[in-house]
Order: sequence, then structure tokens, then C-alpha cells
Amino acid sequence: MINETIKKIEDTLKKAKHISEEKRKELNELLSSLKNEVSTLSETQPDDAKSIVGFAEVATHEALRDTQKNDLLSLAQNGLDQSVQEFTSSHPNLSAVVKTLTRTLSNLGV
Repeated sequence: MINETIKKIEDTLKKAKHISEEKRKELNELLSSLKNEVSTLSETQPDDAKSIVGFAEVATHEALRDTQKNDLLSLAQNGLDQSVQEFTSSHPNLSAVVKTLTRTLSNLGV
């Protein structure tokens, strides 16, 4: 399920027409890092890993849609941030990747 969701996010990035190649590359790198970090987490906490990837998918969708709805984007990013909050000390790289992803999606300026 996690790999399928990551694939959906990758497809969303590929289809996004209104972001620069630089931002697309940055987001793909973050997604790759997220995939690695979540894979580790899924070995011990699969439900939490699914939640993180699910919120990442929704946040990406909301940030890249043609007509952005800021309230939905904010909710999705909040969910993503909350989904990793308990892992700040045990999985600091995961927390850092999610924070950077959230910030990057917020700053797309769509």
C-alpha cells in the first residue's frame, strides 16, 4: 500500500503543469527520502507509516491542484505534521523530511 501511494504522489508530480522543473526535482527528491524513511518505520509501525504517506498524498494533491483551496491544503499539511509528531525523537530524519515537504508544498505559490 505504501509503495502504491508513493507511486500516486509521483504521478501527481509528473502531471503538475504549473510548477518549475527545479521544484519538481526538489519534490521528487523529498518524496524519495520520504519513501526511504517510511519504509523503515513500516517495519515496526505499519499503520503510522500508512497515515504519513496518506497525508503526504493529500497534501501534495491539494498543493498541486489547478485551483488551490487553502483551507484544504492547510488541513492536509496539519494532518501530515501531526502524523509524524510522535516520531521527532525516534525518527528525526523522517520528521525533517516531512517538515521540508510541508514547507515546500506551502511555498509553491500556486
